[in-house]
Amino acid sequence: MNDLKEKGKAAFLEKDYGKAAELYGHAIDQDPTDAVLFSNRAQCYLNLKNWKKAMEDCTEGLERSPTSNIKEKLLYRKALAARALGQITLAATCLGQVLRISSSNQVARTQLAEVNSILDHSQLQASKKLKSSLNGSQIPIEVVDSLPEKYATIVDPPTVPKVRQPANLILVEKMSEELFLDRPAKQLSKLSTNITFVERPAMLKLRILDHLLPDVRVRAFKPILELSKLDILELGDIEPEFLELFIDSGTYGIKSPCKCVRAKRFLVCSIL
Repeated sequence: MNDLKEKGKAAFLEKDYGKAAELYGHAIDQDPTDAVLFSNRAQCYLNLKNWKKAMEDCTEGLERSPTSNIKEKLLYRKALAARALGQITLAATCLGQVLRISSSNQVARTQLAEVNSILDHSQLQASKKLKSSLNGSQIPIEVVDSLPEKYATIVDPPTVPKVRQPANLILVEKMSEELFLDRPAKQLSKLSTNITFVERPAMLKLRILDHLLPDVRVRAFKPILELSKLDILELGDIEPEFLELFIDSGTYGIKSPCKCVRAKRFLVCSIL
């Protein structure tokens, strides 16, 4: 291996860089752990302007735990290869590492200044290009009376009506009977005997009945329409809320298709 290394060095001094690289390659085959061999062959590739192979050898050499002196050479040569390949940022990084190892390396410092100048110029050009691109692009603006249909639904989505849950008819009838009838409620169905009705304040029951759907509300009005004039008088003082429900019941019965006669009589009685 040492013999190949010496022959490679001799070929390099004779500026036969191709032969030198070949001899160093044979030496690496015998001892692939020697970082010096990779560094020497990398220099041969740099002289041959084979930037890619020079970069690869520098990377391989750095992975083999080189001494500080060899590491400095590998980093510097990697920086030269990176710059030649247009990898300016990588070149600046490698040169910065070289100066951390040896701050007195003036050649590396000069190279770093040049590389930083290239980076600054590249960034300036990129900024100008972006600014020019933004200034050159004009977005047309058009005044319209309304948005296109496909966008209108996004800005103002259609209102989805809330669907109220149907009330339990048996519960409604029982609530109405408890409000207005002193006598026991009529037997509604076998199912009604199994319903447990929770005692509620009268005003709460009125509020519930007042917000029922029309087809359910008529079931709540039924016990009210069955009241006689005497029944109404026996209720005593009628609060405004009760009176309003009385009148609503009679009005609803009169307006219904069946033209309920009982409703007319009830409405007259409630007014009197």
